[in-house]
Amino acid sequence: PLAEFTSYSSRGGLDYDQAVIYSLPPYPYLLGVFVPIYGVLFEWVTYIGILPLLLAMVGAIRRRQFFWIAVVFVAVLFSLGSNLEFFPWVFRLISVLKFLRVPARAWFIVAIGGCVLAAHGMHTLLVELLPRLFNESPKFPILSRWMPSARIVFPLLVIITAIDLL
Repeated sequence: PLAEFTSYSSRGGLDYDQAVIYSLPPYPYLLGVFVPIYGVLFEWVTYIGILPLLLAMVGAIRRRQFFWIAVVFVAVLFSLGSNLEFFPWVFRLISVLKFLRVPARAWFIVAIGGCVLAAHGMHTLLVELLPRLFNESPKFPILSRWMPSARIVFPLLVIITAIDLL
């Protein structure tokens, strides 16, 4: 039924030029992951925040979340769309892509994957890194008494992220 319906819809016969019209330009928008870029098309906003990005990197490296790393990588490549040399070949090979009109919207999947990786990074920070830093520090034994709890660290990081995104 879906295949029959799409032949009657406006997206049933999108050609390549219509499907990739809002592909994410690599420069400067991939740099927007690290520095927010204002006044651009909302489809091309790539900033998720410095702290979530750092936590996502910690989660990706320390927890070895290969599935989510692959999801983020594929979504970044897809969001670039026509700016990649092999995208026309993929577009013709995978016929389902003809129903998707704006490749830059795949950045939503990048943001979800980044959130999952940041959650793993937060877990690594609170459960592994901070206790090891404060409890096993022979140079600073007094630090073990001042170890911040997750009840303090987590809201503090959320507030810092909210300020960063504002």
